[in-house]
Amino acid sequence: MMISVALVLAQAGAADAAGSVKIGSIWDFLVKGGPLMVPLAAVSLIALAVTIERAISLRRNSIIPPRLIPDIDARRASGGSDGRRRAIEYCKAVDSVGARVAGAVLQHAADPADMRLENIQRVCERELRTLHKYERVLPLIIAISPMLGLLGTITGMIQAFSTVASSAEALGRTELLAKGIYEAMITTAVGLMIAIPAMIAQHWVSGRVHRLTLDLDDMAAELLSRVREERAVVDVPAKPSRSAAIEEDIEPSPAAMPGASAALEAA
Repeated sequence: MMISVALVLAQAGAADAAGSVKIGSIWDFLVKGGPLMVPLAAVSLIALAVTIERAISLRRNSIIPPRLIPDIDARRASGGSDGRRRAIEYCKAVDSVGARVAGAVLQHAADPADMRLENIQRVCERELRTLHKYERVLPLIIAISPMLGLLGTITGMIQAFSTVASSAEALGRTELLAKGIYEAMITTAVGLMIAIPAMIAQHWVSGRVHRLTLDLDDMAAELLSRVREERAVVDVPAKPSRSAAIEEDIEPSPAAMPGASAALEAA
């Protein structure tokens, strides 16, 4: 990030006029920026590392594997508590946020209504922290990079004016002052060129986390709906057959007709 910026500025500084500062290499560019280029370089590396880590960790296939729901349905198809147990064990074996959320849905689907949602939400909130990992690092870098650059510029200009003021030979030679200001402005340019890509990366990461959160919510809601529908089908009482109903109408029990039973006894 910062190295590419250094290359551009180094090439621009190669074509100089008389009395201007020449920058022959990246190392020369870094040195002329002053001591604050060290923390700026560290911040740039941290921003690059966090961006790469988030890009790898927030892939949809790693959060919600494509075969997760079909594999869960295949294990639940065996029916009964055994199928549910096998599906829960499968979710525990798969190392992903989506599998752990699905396992929580299956495990707490049979809980009372007032406890089911609370238990599932507790597990989901714990797993969603994984998606928000390092969420404060990039905003912090976006904030401090321009500040570090500005601090380097201020200290560089103080040093430049101090040098001009303390040297009798510098009187009337504006190129000496311009040289000091030129070197001082390097840190501001570098700070801004770190903050701008970091801001773009932060917006991408935030949007990715938001989309994955919605996908996990849809997956959990769909799985819970399936489980509840299956439980409703199992819990429905069996209806009496038509032949049994006809027999009940034709041959009523003596308890239902006390008068008829007494007449039969008298006969």
